[in-house]
Amino acid sequence: MSQSLAKTAVKGTIWSSVGKIGVMAIQFSIYVVLARLLTPADFGAIGMLMIFITVSQAFADGGFGSALIQKKDTTQTDYSTVFYWNIGIGTVIFITLYLLAPAISHFYDMPILLSVLRVIAINTILMGVASTQVARLQKQLKFKQLAMVDICTYILSAAISISMAATGFGIWSLVALNLCQNIGKVMMIFIISRWLPNLCFSWTSLKRLFSFGGFHMLSYLIETICNNIQGILIGKQFSASQVGYYSQAARLENLTGLYIPQVIAQVMYPIFSQIQDDKPHLRAIVTADHRIISFLIYPLLTTLIILAPDVIRFIYGNQWEPAVPYYRILMVGGFFLCLKNINSYAVAACGKSKTLFYASIIQITLLAALLYIGSLFGMIGIMWALTINMFNIFISYATASQIHTGLKITSVLRALLPSVLLCLVSAVIIYPLYLFTNIWWPVYALAFIAIYLFTAFAFKVKAFSETKLLLSKLTNKH
Repeated sequence: MSQSLAKTAVKGTIWSSVGKIGVMAIQFSIYVVLARLLTPADFGAIGMLMIFITVSQAFADGGFGSALIQKKDTTQTDYSTVFYWNIGIGTVIFITLYLLAPAISHFYDMPILLSVLRVIAINTILMGVASTQVARLQKQLKFKQLAMVDICTYILSAAISISMAATGFGIWSLVALNLCQNIGKVMMIFIISRWLPNLCFSWTSLKRLFSFGGFHMLSYLIETICNNIQGILIGKQFSASQVGYYSQAARLENLTGLYIPQVIAQVMYPIFSQIQDDKPHLRAIVTADHRIISFLIYPLLTTLIILAPDVIRFIYGNQWEPAVPYYRILMVGGFFLCLKNINSYAVAACGKSKTLFYASIIQITLLAALLYIGSLFGMIGIMWALTINMFNIFISYATASQIHTGLKITSVLRALLPSVLLCLVSAVIIYPLYLFTNIWWPVYALAFIAIYLFTAFAFKVKAFSETKLLLSKLTNKH
């Protein structure tokens, strides 16, 4: 990576980290408080609607945000066209959800969902307004502005949501959390970016962007369905409380298995796009990203699997203990989930969104079979079905990356192996101590990390030195 590109990536990583870590810290605090003010059934009711919400938001963006980033010579006409298109599609989706709300409420036999869905569907319009602005700032690597927007809006929405929960608004406090965050984001992003669309719309521009963004939207849409379809299955077959236990376990798993790695992946996508024609360079960076992400995330996942009962009780309270087995199983899948964005972004940067679409078709087909088999064994079976699907997602995107970047899956696995072995060594020492001794649980976590780092240093693991170098660049003002 050239010096200027490296500096840009490091600067972007710093501010992306500030934004992601800030938002994660706020979200963590919000759900610690809300889990004690609300019931599992409240979270479960929102979880039942999540597939409709997330799929609608995927349609509202239409994949054009990624297309704007991937295109090298994006014009003001491109941005303006996508801006108006996204608002129009978002409005159509809002009307559709508004009309479908009675049927969805009847499907779950929960009348409250009718009004909840109609209110929360407003987010599709808000997403349409904001998505072009976000893509424009991401393309320019202005992660500082995006970080400030995310942190400020989450603080505002957190204050409103917690106040509502404390005064007995129940599920509506969760609706307000999401809705207020998006309203604040739209307002702040216009103020910070100081960008306004031109009064123009180009069908030529839209078709050109759709050639990439259309397949990207379809693949993201299918991925979104894969990530949320279990909410329908659990909500219909089990109870709202079971959906709540699952949704909170999944939210906590996503925090470590998806959102933290996304800090690096979000910055690397524009970088990948800039070097998409230099395949050896691209392969080297993608491989290094695999090593660094696995070195940072794998010990965190392993520690949390071991300490899951104490972690769940500490974060959510004793009433959430039934979520512990769900959390542990999903965290196993996190070993594969944390790598999916690096591989998919590498493929997208090469302009091969059609391949991602085909990969998503394979994913949803296998997921349907896995969920059917898993449902025969109850909630635990569904959790293992989701975990196996995370492995399938990793393999499908790694295969796509191998085809278009030349990075072999065997090379990826070799890059991950040292971190896996380090975790196994540390777990073999710590897990028996956790089972047969009675020490304050954070001590076990610190001991695990100490053993992990000492072993990495002693055996001169390459990922250890690469991570040190990355951290030194992040903390060096010069």
